[in-house]
Amino acid sequence: MTGAALIRDGELELAGDNTYDLPTVPIWHRGRIGLIGDAVHAPAPSSGQGASMALEDAVGMASSLAGADTQAGFRAFEQTRRQRVEKIVAMGARASSSKTPRGRAACSMTPPCG
Repeated sequence: MTGAALIRDGELELAGDNTYDLPTVPIWHRGRIGLIGDAVHAPAPSSGQGASMALEDAVGMASSLAGADTQAGFRAFEQTRRQRVEKIVAMGARASSSKTPRGRAACSMTPPCG
């Protein structure tokens, strides 16, 4: 079957789910384990920032740990990244919430409406 035929004959299935924006994670490291990416700052999927922030984290973590004591490296990484990523997560949450149907439109899309 050709691509055009798949598109023509296919069915559109939309699925929605609830997401929860985690504005801040209090602990980014413990012992010899440090977290990066969505484990410490998961932006709204609609922000399109998750992968790029994880790559920034990987480079930042490597740089912070290079030649440093592990705990000092983890603290330096968190200190340099926290403000930026929490700002991006907050912006993504605001933008995402503006895309959520409200009022009568939401009731017609997701019955029963209370």
